[in-house]
Amino acid sequence: MAEFTVDIRGRINNTYLPDSKYLWALLESIVNSIQSIEESVITDGRIDVYAKRHNDEQLKWDLLNAQMTGDTLKPELTSFESFSVTDNGCGFTSENYISFRTADSSLKWRKGCKGIGRFLWLKAFDKASIESNFQENGQWQKRVFDFTFDGIVPDENISESDLKESKTTVTLDGFRNPYRDKCPKTLEVLARKIIEHCLIYFLLGKCPKIILRDSLGESINLTSLYESIIRDSLHQDHFELDGNEFIIYHVRMPEGASAHELHFCANDREVRSIRLDKFFPNLQRKIADDTETGFFYCGYLTGEYLNNKVNNSRTGFDFGDDQQLDFENNVPEKKIIEAAKEYVFTYLKEYIDEINSRKIKRINDFVAHTQPQYRLLLNQRPEVVDSIKPELSDSDLELALHAEVLKWDMDARQRGD
Repeated sequence: MAEFTVDIRGRINNTYLPDSKYLWALLESIVNSIQSIEESVITDGRIDVYAKRHNDEQLKWDLLNAQMTGDTLKPELTSFESFSVTDNGCGFTSENYISFRTADSSLKWRKGCKGIGRFLWLKAFDKASIESNFQENGQWQKRVFDFTFDGIVPDENISESDLKESKTTVTLDGFRNPYRDKCPKTLEVLARKIIEHCLIYFLLGKCPKIILRDSLGESINLTSLYESIIRDSLHQDHFELDGNEFIIYHVRMPEGASAHELHFCANDREVRSIRLDKFFPNLQRKIADDTETGFFYCGYLTGEYLNNKVNNSRTGFDFGDDQQLDFENNVPEKKIIEAAKEYVFTYLKEYIDEINSRKIKRINDFVAHTQPQYRLLLNQRPEVVDSIKPELSDSDLELALHAEVLKWDMDARQRGD
């Protein structure tokens, strides 16, 4: 039987990776390491992520000189140019290596893997280098190779190993644009992005120890960071739609987020997110609470239904044609969002009500003392304040009220027609 071959360059060209997913290749590699540690059934799993910066030696000197001279204008951080992910999981055994060489491998389907992660590596990087030390059939072996547009080099890449421990390193080298320019330059933001993507592993207590460091010597323990900023704020709700069970995890993010968002997750990782200010106009800024920093809300929605509907590139979901939903027992995305919104509102009701009270007082005072022509609008259509954003400037607030008057007039005309 003839062997079926794959054009790697063509496969990568046909793999969709929007620039908004600038870290997807790295994040998928980290998830691979988590799953490798799960398969090895070890209790002391560890992942080390090393981020190398462009022109790092010169940057080290510049930072040192700034420190010695007391210069408050520190040199600007350079972009990351490569990443290495090292774990002590099961490694590139014969079974895993055959799976790696097989496009769209079904080996890890039970974990929700689509077999396309390694193609994402070459979508965002020039090449991936793999060095794996593992035990198989009672012997320690080492496998070393590169994965490029030309395939796997060299083809014969296994030998006996003197190292008596499991250790696999995947190095993603040559960070390409537009992904490189989109990537954050600070290590802390990078750490929070990793936690955000792998949050379900953290939530369920399934995440091994992860240490992130860069070529300047800075280091962050992601487990400690998660414990300090997220763990204590956790809350969850369970609900059912058309026989499908969902869980929404409510998380308060004091740092590392810039908007209130609902994240759709599949197979223990975040896939896509939607901003909540489009549904709740009062959620425009950080919510003030009894802490100094306040927080942004992040909801993480999970369920077996989402696991089954995630698309092949894990960048979105295939919920099907709305016309066929009743026949295929599908749940439309809109229905899922509407259900999740109710739980989000209930969780944040105390804060939303407070924001709304301040907003109503602000609008009433503005109309009473500055723009009395809008009194009739507020008297006849008090619900219009729900769609107006809080904390607007006087000019923006007047524009918002004027827009509501125009809508009112248009509604009246349509009813007349």
